[in-house]
Amino acid sequence: MAFGKITSDDTQNKGVIGLPDTPNLSTAGMQEKLDELALDVIIPKFNALITALGAVTAAANVGAVIPSGISSATAKNVQSVLEAMGKLIANIQKLVDSANATAGNALTKANSANDNASTALQTANAAVQTANTAVSKIDGVVAETEQAIDDFMAETEQTIIGYAFMVDPITGKYLPINQIVENLYDSVRPAPLTADQYRALQLTANQYASYQITAHDYAYYGANILGK
Repeated sequence: MAFGKITSDDTQNKGVIGLPDTPNLSTAGMQEKLDELALDVIIPKFNALITALGAVTAAANVGAVIPSGISSATAKNVQSVLEAMGKLIANIQKLVDSANATAGNALTKANSANDNASTALQTANAAVQTANTAVSKIDGVVAETEQAIDDFMAETEQTIIGYAFMVDPITGKYLPINQIVENLYDSVRPAPLTADQYRALQLTANQYASYQITAHDYAYYGANILGK
């Protein structure tokens, strides 16, 4: 439901405004009159707002500026922005699947061309160029997604992170917004390297340094680079 405001109708005849200089009230009645505005208007409205903010539908009533990278005419609140980001993640997954399929086809062609070294080399070069183009496109989409997530967090974390919960478009679970954003971030990394995988490599400091891997490449493609 939408969040309600305290209106003039709510405060009509509440409190001591409008009473004569000498109110014809008992001590208890005067005490009730002094607390009337807070007890009958402010506290009920505040409690109703807290209840509304904790509801599963709260995100649909919290406005949001559309982050860069999301081109949805319907993204006007937090819930719709998250749904648009879920669609963006799905498109990224399609690009990843397409890149994997392209790489697989390139490997098949390279294996079938082993009898002719020159032909095999040309096929491999073409496959590498295609894969690099696909990776470049993915990097661009990932960068836009990261920026969209950063913008979203900067614009909303101060007002709703501690109050609003919603359905995670990735897992389908009812979670806080900050957990959902972290899940979205994790889902766009094509080949992260876990701590157990890194430990199993048993790399020395010099061996690790020889890869000259950047923090970005380690976070997104660590399993592909170090797992070779």
